Amino acid sequence: MNHQLHRAGRGKRRNRAREQFWLEVFKHFADSGRSIRSFCMSRGLSEPSFYFWRRRLAGRDGAAGSEQGPAPAPPMFLPVRIAGAATGRMEVVLGRGRRIRLRGPVDRMALAEVVRTLESIQVGSVSC
Repeated sequence: MNHQLHRAGRGKRRNRAREQFWLEVFKHFADSGRSIRSFCMSRGLSEPSFYFWRRRLAGRDGAAGSEQGPAPAPPMFLPVRIAGAATGRMEVVLGRGRRIRLRGPVDRMALAEVVRTLESIQVGSVSC
């Protein structure tokens, strides 16, 4: 058997295993609501590797043409627990590590509308 062919087959299997590993990582990250830095630190992952694999898998999936990944989950509100005394400051943690920091009194209806709007925006579709 040609040793180069044998090694190439092994490399493909290893690469598939890495892709599967990173796909699982990205699923957990999407559910975490944490920043990339915080998520990677908590899992002992390299931040540059995270970005590399995200770019690589997105490029591969984008090159596939009509194959689309699973549709993003619809926005939803999660239960809120208020801890400690009211300080006039509030931080709302949204999906994909986004945060809203507020001070002073907040109009609940306006805040709900802002959160709904932000959660409906696709990542990368709006630049600030």
